[in-house]
Amino acid sequence: MEDIKVGEWARTKDGEYIGKIVNYSNYEYWIQHSKCSVWKCGKDSIIKHSPNLLKVIEIGDFVNGWPVYEVGEDYVFCAEYEIEFTEEEIETILTHESYEANCSEIKNIRKELKWKNLRGMN
Repeated sequence: MEDIKVGEWARTKDGEYIGKIVNYSNYEYWIQHSKCSVWKCGKDSIIKHSPNLLKVIEIGDFVNGWPVYEVGEDYVFCAEYEIEFTEEEIETILTHESYEANCSEIKNIRKELKWKNLRGMN
């Protein structure tokens, strides 16, 4: 992997965060992933990085609330809705890993509640 630089965009392992690298100190990268939240991690936690935000977005992520179908050089394309976003138009990103983890949790909660209801444990 090429050197990771302050000012680049980064995607962390398991798609936990996408954000801007704002500092590097004591072998830790500081990734700002929301207005008021910074996450510290080592180099081994960063799986993609680039000065171009589009290079860290993957198919299946959500951009501005829409699922990404294709990532081009200058845009992301949300095919089902025929919407394109350039880097400058991107306001929010939800990684597909975060989306899937939250959906799975809800699914498991429903299964657990159903199991308890079937056994009269509610």
